[in-house]
Amino acid sequence: MEYMVAYDDMLIELAYGLIKEKSNEDDMKAAEDLYVLDTILSGVKTCFNLYGVDKRLRKDYKTIEMMENIQDKFCYNDKRPMKSIVTEEERIMNRLESDRIGVIVDVLIKHEKIKSVDEIYKRVCGSSENTFCGTTA
Repeated sequence: MEYMVAYDDMLIELAYGLIKEKSNEDDMKAAEDLYVLDTILSGVKTCFNLYGVDKRLRKDYKTIEMMENIQDKFCYNDKRPMKSIVTEEERIMNRLESDRIGVIVDVLIKHEKIKSVDEIYKRVCGSSENTFCGTTA
């Protein structure tokens, strides 16, 4: 059986809504960081140093490393971790996408909407994204 791990879109939308309120300094910082990440990930040419952005975010948001530790446990196909050959550009863009989700998880935890980083994940079975196996834990 084939598995694809995805993020809970409802929680992501909730985090963006919480950030828009900008109720505290952390939310304003998260809003700025997500704006930068969304701009970069949209494919718009920017003058941002991608590696510098990644390094700073990983220092500021411990949730990113926590998420990646969980992701390392996910298995695909025949219970071996998914491995693929990617270019350096794809690698940094993947890291920045992890950074984006890490910032979102950080916001959700600070607003007590989730208790742990693993709540952002959902597991999708088969080839249709509409078939869910349930959340991973």
